[in-house]
Amino acid sequence: MTVRVEDDDKKLEQLFKELEYLSSHVILVGVLADDKADTDDEVTVKDYAIWLEFGDREYNVHYPPRPFFREATQTEEARDKIEDKMEEELQQVIDLKKTAKQAMDAVGTYVQGLVQESILDGDWADNAPATIAIKGKNQPLIQTTTLLKSIDYEIKKRSELQT
Repeated sequence: MTVRVEDDDKKLEQLFKELEYLSSHVILVGVLADDKADTDDEVTVKDYAIWLEFGDREYNVHYPPRPFFREATQTEEARDKIEDKMEEELQQVIDLKKTAKQAMDAVGTYVQGLVQESILDGDWADNAPATIAIKGKNQPLIQTTTLLKSIDYEIKKRSELQT
């Protein structure tokens, strides 16, 4: 009986450690690096992602918004999917089948995939004829796959976030 109590104490201690990790860390998903785009100018992939996301409503660009990130993360359907994944992973942590880091990695990878899927399969406005002539295809958001490959996630301590 004593051994079981000690095991339970160890499990409880481990659970508290994992929950502390969850409460002190966040998952960031998006174009996180400041890599240069496939152009000769100083534009970054992050710049292009913002322009593509918001289109000419917010920025001085000449194409419609293609909100690939918001579609993947902010719609009710997307939020439900992400919430379900988070609940599934949290249960794995509570059951001590995964560490908090492993669970956060799983959620980060999942959301990263949702954003990439949105880029590939979203129902976006067609490219302009001039753009199709340059690209050789009508596939909005895809030219060199740089944006697609730039979608990433990272886990950071809340205390390290800039406000």
